[in-house]
Amino acid sequence: MMMMMMEDRNTSDAARTPHYTTHATHATPQRYAAIELHTVSALSVEPDSNAHLQRSSRVQVWDLYTHQKVVSLPDEHSGDLSCMSFSSDSCMLLAVEKDTDHHRAIIFVSWSGFWVDAESLLILDNTKHKVLFATCVSRGVDASIPFVTGGEEHLSFWVLNGYNSICERSGTFEGDAMNYLKDRFKPSMQTPSLDSFIQQAQRVLCGTSFETHFVAGTAAGVLLIWDEFHCIDSLRAHKSSLSAMSASEHLLLTASVEGEIKLWLPGLVPLRELSIPDIVIQSSLCTAGAGPHKIVHAHIDPTHGTRALIATSLGEVYELSLWSSLATPLISGHTQPGRELWGLATHPLDPDTMVTAGEDGVLRRWSLSSNRALVCVKLGKGKAVHCVKYNFAGTRVALGCLDGTAMVVDALSLETVQDIEVQCESMLLRVTQLAFSKDDNWLVLANLNGTAACFRMQKAGAEGETDKYIQVGDVTLPTPSIRLDLSVDGQVFRSTGMSRKAAYYRTWGGKKDTAEGCSNARWSSMTLLDKADPNMAGLAPALPQGSSPHAMAVSPRGDLVAVGDSEGLVRILPYPCHVSAKDEAQPPPFVAFQAHPAHVTAVAWTADGTKLLTAGSPDLTVKQWAVKQGGAAGPGPAR
Repeated sequence: MMMMMMEDRNTSDAARTPHYTTHATHATPQRYAAIELHTVSALSVEPDSNAHLQRSSRVQVWDLYTHQKVVSLPDEHSGDLSCMSFSSDSCMLLAVEKDTDHHRAIIFVSWSGFWVDAESLLILDNTKHKVLFATCVSRGVDASIPFVTGGEEHLSFWVLNGYNSICERSGTFEGDAMNYLKDRFKPSMQTPSLDSFIQQAQRVLCGTSFETHFVAGTAAGVLLIWDEFHCIDSLRAHKSSLSAMSASEHLLLTASVEGEIKLWLPGLVPLRELSIPDIVIQSSLCTAGAGPHKIVHAHIDPTHGTRALIATSLGEVYELSLWSSLATPLISGHTQPGRELWGLATHPLDPDTMVTAGEDGVLRRWSLSSNRALVCVKLGKGKAVHCVKYNFAGTRVALGCLDGTAMVVDALSLETVQDIEVQCESMLLRVTQLAFSKDDNWLVLANLNGTAACFRMQKAGAEGETDKYIQVGDVTLPTPSIRLDLSVDGQVFRSTGMSRKAAYYRTWGGKKDTAEGCSNARWSSMTLLDKADPNMAGLAPALPQGSSPHAMAVSPRGDLVAVGDSEGLVRILPYPCHVSAKDEAQPPPFVAFQAHPAHVTAVAWTADGTKLLTAGSPDLTVKQWAVKQGGAAGPGPAR
């Protein structure tokens, strides 16, 4: 496991300087690249288990056993890569650039196989077709063909031509195999006409070597069998598009986007069928909600052929026993490209439980001790989540969405209890803040447009009905809310915007109030960032110029406050956070450390105050930080 050291920015107060330990709560596709905090856009693993990671326009070689970089390959790229593959002997690497048409391909070679002597062998600027996958050729197929690429209406075989030359040769679709498909065509919703079916059957999405042939999977659910450069046979394997294939010596695995898995014996004899929903139910990860589990990658154990790794579109990776159908969840996390992770909340009573929800529309409940998702729910279409909040009893969770709506779900099963539609036009923008009253009778939502909506609990009136929140008013705030606190009795709430000036309101009627008028209020939470609040006066001197606080949380004991900023740094300060009596520009003693490569989206303390959780974007990672007070001053190790 990687080791890192955190910086102690101020150690003058040894008694208040915490000691930290961290590890990622759920792994993401950036896990190995996190050593240099860059995003991985293409990954290929060679047979001897060395990993090659591509970030930006640079390919780097990493050793999976030592987690050390071996070498950076020659910089021949003008953009990011879409796919990569090793040759079966691990001496060559094919990389295809992710430009508009995927037309540029680069082949690297290592004559020793150790990659310290790597050089570029071939740069092909026009592959003529959009490439959707790349794979190596092995197990009895012509050894002069190290790679196969495929995509829109093409399959290309890369042929060795002499000692240090390679050329691309296109496969031929026409022949008895295509005629066989045409003769047995039946219209469907996916392919209503023969022309559309043939077009989908020639859209190659994946492929692998099996026995002495190359087998390709298409968007029509058809397997195409190739002998050298000719399609010699075809087989309708799945009702929907194939998304992944892998083979051992005596077993072929195919998977569809709808989560269907099939196993085939030599000669493409069907052996058995599995499905991702069945696999998920039999694993310890309970998954519910809308939408199928789309399989995006599969890799069968090449030696024994008894196990396979299955990756789904929900960011989950399972180790599947092909004979018992038992699955072990290995990785789960928020992984959708271009989406961020803002929703993070810890259980108010159970220090081992947290929930996360992201803009990918997936909600998960986690065990912190096992670093495993216990429940995973795919929310309805368009339900991208921006914030989450537990009620004080820990029985319900409120979700604020990007479309201005909200949801209340059961904290244990994550099943929807109530969908909340806000009755005001300005709430069409994302919900940024949520707050429960301590007795659950009040719920307040604030959005990016500067509006707060107040909801009152209406008790169930008849048998079979459930309690639900009814909107009783809305308030126009001076600035969009970035912090929201509700009083214990739910009668008063306060909001802080980017100006860091708090505004106070009554929940009944939305009447504006003042800090003096609310001085006797007991607050359910403490997220106030009012620059006029003497309890937070020491925060401003602790922040460098240009840095803004994105997330904040006061510890359960009320003696520490954690603040995450726009630069990925987290600062832990004493609370109340006063300035020095001698110099107002001098902050109190604090610790600062780099938690994430970019802005920190959320921070939360566990119920017992022994751990701090931080969420970051765009790395989509939640980290645990163990806080040990009273330790020696100075930086602490992280694991």
